[in-house]
Amino acid sequence: MADITNLNFGKAMQVDPTMYPQIKCDKCGYNLFKKEVIMYDVPGVALGAGGGNIPYPIPVYVCANCGTIMKAVREELEAAEKKAKENAVNFKAENTKGTNLIL
Repeated sequence: MADITNLNFGKAMQVDPTMYPQIKCDKCGYNLFKKEVIMYDVPGVALGAGGGNIPYPIPVYVCANCGTIMKAVREELEAAEKKAKENAVNFKAENTKGTNLIL
């Protein structure tokens, strides 16, 4: 059994993960995953480092058989990327009102 402490305000909980269904790849049905990393090119200013861009790693789990990113993680990444694009469009629209800038 796994000893999970952080999820219950510091009190240890006994969890037997074998009592729950396994997560399987939504594309091929395989049940083994491996950890991979997606790298984002983040401006140093956004990280408080100033200067140029900094490679920023985001760990993800991919199917060990077909390489598909785990469904829950994929959906979260897609939602975050969509929100980032919307924010960028809104930022450009708000900061170019009344100008002759072509974007």
